[in-house]
Amino acid sequence: MDNDGMHKFAYRNEALFADLLRLVVPALAAELDFTHAELLPTSHVAPAGTRMKQRHGDMTWRVPRRRDASDGMPAHLIVVAEFQSTVDAGMAQRMRDYRRMLRESPAARRNGEDRPALLPLVVHNGSERWTAS
Repeated sequence: MDNDGMHKFAYRNEALFADLLRLVVPALAAELDFTHAELLPTSHVAPAGTRMKQRHGDMTWRVPRRRDASDGMPAHLIVVAEFQSTVDAGMAQRMRDYRRMLRESPAARRNGEDRPALLPLVVHNGSERWTAS
């Protein structure tokens, strides 16, 4: 199994995923209820009328915010994670594509939420320095 595959496998575990977010975005992670986190499909279909058709991501999590986090923000956070062992110059565009597709996704927009909060996350596990946007 390569590095990307190993990370995809490991971060399917909600405890390891929670630890990753606590490391990367500690204040945000403190507002989340990881005991009710759920994996979402990683294949995304583009909205009608766009030139994109579909994308296949590495991992998408839907994590509810803790009940005491009542500040007008959406009740859930959608985390789109990509695991990269090499620098990908098109990563910023790919993450924008995922964001657009997920904003329209019924899986992401549950419980009457108009627009879920989205966190694009690229985990670079390669030996060379990340140089792309």
